[in-house]
Amino acid sequence: TRVVSKPTDGTITVDAGHKALAADAGHPAAVVLGRGDDFAPQIPSEEHLPVALLGENPVDRGDFLLLFPRHVCPTVNLAERAVVVDHDAAKEDDEPPYDTINVDARAHDLFLDDPLLPEPDARRSYRNVDDDR
Repeated sequence: TRVVSKPTDGTITVDAGHKALAADAGHPAAVVLGRGDDFAPQIPSEEHLPVALLGENPVDRGDFLLLFPRHVCPTVNLAERAVVVDHDAAKEDDEPPYDTINVDARAHDLFLDDPLLPEPDARRSYRNVDDDR
């Protein structure tokens, strides 16, 4: 996510709200990875997440932060790729305990020739309400 504002010295706002983070899992909706414990995400709005800055971790408008959401089921289709963490991975080797995978629910085509769909003349017709004017 990107820092979109810094309204005070102790607060930043990032462009990931409850639409992106599935805030239904409770507070906090996400944690900031790779920046220590100096970031405390607050309650998100629809499009933005305020984050309290608790320490001396400098951040400016435009910086990127890596968020780890608590819950992704309703929002996973918004991402092109997902990070999969293997908690059982051996810590001794140099391989990271994670990998990335494509999200197949993202950007897929709607197949109108699907045999499970009704024939075109049996499909419900939708029209613009402005057509009646």
